[in-house]
Amino acid sequence: TGVGGTSRELTAERSGARKDRWRGPSGEAVEVEVLSGGICGACAKEGSRVSVHYTGRLAASGAVFDGSRSKGAGEPLEVVLGASRTCEGFEEGVRRTRLGGASRVRVASPYPEGVPGSIEPGAAVVFDVVVVAIDESRAPRETLAEAFE
Repeated sequence: TGVGGTSRELTAERSGARKDRWRGPSGEAVEVEVLSGGICGACAKEGSRVSVHYTGRLAASGAVFDGSRSKGAGEPLEVVLGASRTCEGFEEGVRRTRLGGASRVRVASPYPEGVPGSIEPGAAVVFDVVVVAIDESRAPRETLAEAFE
């Protein structure tokens, strides 16, 4: 059993790529495949502000529904881990991707009700994630969940 009551399983593919699979607290199945390693030991912690470039695709068709490089000036998305502003699976993928590294994050049904105009209810999605910066100096003292405890 992993962090926060999640269950996880590590597997290694023949290609040598590492895959990490688990179910989050809401029951969504998540798989993270590390595509490139990044800086050894430089993973973000809960509360860290992490800048990522990402592309979100529908797993079934490969159709792109969102991406950091396609918005405005192509700036990375800033995510505060634990603030619950993105789907759990996306945040878990960011947590497991080291600074400078790239991962492919597959999430089964992160949006049960769907997202009008882009994601059908219950659709599986894939995020290609590159962590470009981790800023722990600006990390809040408590996560959003802790603020309401």
